[in-house]
Amino acid sequence: MRVGGAARLGLILQDPFQPKNMSEVHLDPTGYSNAFELRLGGDVTPWFSWTADFNALLDGDGTGAAVIGTGAGTTYADFSIEDLIAQFKAADGFQIWMGRLLVPSDRPNFSGPFFMSPWDYPGFYLKGAAPIGPMEGANGRNQGVTVWGNLADDKFKYFVGAYGLDQGGPDHTSNPATANPFYSARISYTPQGSEPGYFGSSTFYGDKNIVTIGLGGQYQKDGSVDIASTAMTKPKKDTFIGMADILAEENVVGTGTFTFEGQFYAFNSGYNFGNGLGIDAPREAFYALVSYLTPEDIGCGKLQPLVRWQQTVDPEWTIIDGALAYVMKAYDARVVLTYEHIDTGSTGGPNRYQNSLQFGVQLQK
Repeated sequence: MRVGGAARLGLILQDPFQPKNMSEVHLDPTGYSNAFELRLGGDVTPWFSWTADFNALLDGDGTGAAVIGTGAGTTYADFSIEDLIAQFKAADGFQIWMGRLLVPSDRPNFSGPFFMSPWDYPGFYLKGAAPIGPMEGANGRNQGVTVWGNLADDKFKYFVGAYGLDQGGPDHTSNPATANPFYSARISYTPQGSEPGYFGSSTFYGDKNIVTIGLGGQYQKDGSVDIASTAMTKPKKDTFIGMADILAEENVVGTGTFTFEGQFYAFNSGYNFGNGLGIDAPREAFYALVSYLTPEDIGCGKLQPLVRWQQTVDPEWTIIDGALAYVMKAYDARVVLTYEHIDTGSTGGPNRYQNSLQFGVQLQK
């Protein structure tokens, strides 16, 4: 049986009521900053295996949570099943996973917070809203089934599946319990290197040179609103989301490791990205990231500066991240210091501008 664990702890310098001011220190509420995971798995036969992962989020949203303290000192700890997967493998090129599992969509979701260079997932433009990105679910998971496989010496990979099968997909325009399931698919090709396995990474810290191009798409019946309609109660229409991404990483001997990552999203009009804010998603969004990893250790680890620029179109929102990571043991031990600036235009109202300084520690085994 496989047993593992991981933890992320983060602090943020930001006034939560005046987010453009970096004047107060708090636990970082963004994304997956204060979390613990217990990871279990095992093989039953050469064809069947299982995975069961559990997580605890400190200062979560309080849904099904244990409460620590009372009044002004109240902190929430959300405990949940992250993955619960039955896995069948006929061959590398044909595998079926079903249960609660990661939705195949964009590279950030395959990487997760533990296997990407930035501290945060991309797309968190508005406070209290889901990130601008694909349909997924809590922690990027949902109930469903995926057919997937690695082909051509792990250079070609495909995923196709249906999700939200227990109570429907993430319908942000109505009651989620009555939403329709959604469908997600992805293909990728790696002309340089290879990326075997279901999960992925957004950096390999110089262990391999790689170039991968990915394309994805999602569909949900009646997942959006027909904003062109003149009816008082606007009718629903289908949701379509398109995605494309590229990862290129090169380890130049004696110089260091250079990484470029780019991602593009296209959304149909009338799609809403959640949490009851009633704000439609931008029609397009993209980000670009560049980073550099020193070739030799400085002390007990390597330095990795990075810059990530995130942008939406119609409306135009911007996030600029500048980070410096100290990587002691690749994904298993690192600390990250990030300055982030967000501009959400008129949509953000008095909180149009947001500035923060985040400090995070990541450990896993």
